[in-house]
Amino acid sequence: MKQAASEQERLIGELAARGFGAQFLYKPLPYFKGQPGHLEKEPFDLAWVVEGFVALFYLNESTASLEKQIRHNAKGPYGFIRLWASGDERFVLPGKNIFGDEIRKPFSEVTHLLTISIVSCPCGPRLFETNTHGKIGCTLVVPEELVARVARVNGTIIDLLKIAVLHQELGLTQAPTLDEEYYLLDVLSTRYLRESLFGKETEESFNAKFSASDQWRVWNGVMNYKSPLGATRQFAQTEHRELLGAIFCDFSLAELSGIIHTVLNVFKMSGAPRFTHYAIAKAGSEHYAFVVYSLNLNSSPVEKIMDQVLQAMKPSELGPPGVEAILLGYTYYGEGIDYFSPGEISLPRQLPRRQSLVLVERLAALASGRPMLRKPSRQDFEQRRDRERQAEGG
Repeated sequence: MKQAASEQERLIGELAARGFGAQFLYKPLPYFKGQPGHLEKEPFDLAWVVEGFVALFYLNESTASLEKQIRHNAKGPYGFIRLWASGDERFVLPGKNIFGDEIRKPFSEVTHLLTISIVSCPCGPRLFETNTHGKIGCTLVVPEELVARVARVNGTIIDLLKIAVLHQELGLTQAPTLDEEYYLLDVLSTRYLRESLFGKETEESFNAKFSASDQWRVWNGVMNYKSPLGATRQFAQTEHRELLGAIFCDFSLAELSGIIHTVLNVFKMSGAPRFTHYAIAKAGSEHYAFVVYSLNLNSSPVEKIMDQVLQAMKPSELGPPGVEAILLGYTYYGEGIDYFSPGEISLPRQLPRRQSLVLVERLAALASGRPMLRKPSRQDFEQRRDRERQAEGG
């Protein structure tokens, strides 16, 4: 059982590292529940931590029923979060990411706490109220196939939470069966991810406009800011990753794809790779706005272009009301320079509130009034034992 669980953890971890942001994804370091020398415990399977938001992942690969898998995954967070919230300095959030950065986060620094229970059983997302000890959050149950599906297309934790919110807001008039739940999730997530990748276009029409090589190189150049697994040694430093990575990891797949589409269109308008003509384009979503420009430093009227760029960054109808745009600049310096990666990224004076926090608050509101997910009691085990004996006798 342990071997199976670790294999599932490896698969989900590899998929999520690229899509969710490797610098914010931590594997657990053991802690001692009692005195040193006692049995070591792992407080979670994976943790995603950005500033005050913590998502704890608990995995379970099993052929057991959905109810049993949910109960099994509830044991870990119940015990650890209670100790973590006690304020005892022994019980901080202990983890290490792929870069070797360690985290030991005290509970007092957490504002939003989401427990994500990943189960093997096909089902729709489910929400439960849990004791978050004063933090905003709840427990979200999702099938492993959904996590893998989102991560396979470089989706983010934002997309996972958005799909869960959309599924919960369908407003079903009666409780569906597990098969119906999963069918709805399959249809909803397939459509959501396709529209996130290609917008109103079809995959065929988009691929006809831009070569697969250009798509991949532009995508990779942007993705290195979100999850710099293949970035330079300088960018792999902690402060560089945290500065831009925290922002790029708050983008949805639709926002990342919107940037890529805009960059490719700018390249086409400006005559890449030499950028014989400068180009400025804007993109927006319900949460963020973006401006992309290209220029040739050897021939373009740089000062004139930058005045236009600064004007384009002001709030407009292409983004949320009052939100200034995030700027990505692509420049041609000379032969041999990689023009597929942005040479400039500028942030506005005031960024919108993180949409990860907005989504957790929405999930917590939807979970309010739902059944409380708690640690199974002795009475629960005795009742289950009695039912199993009666079933065997029957």
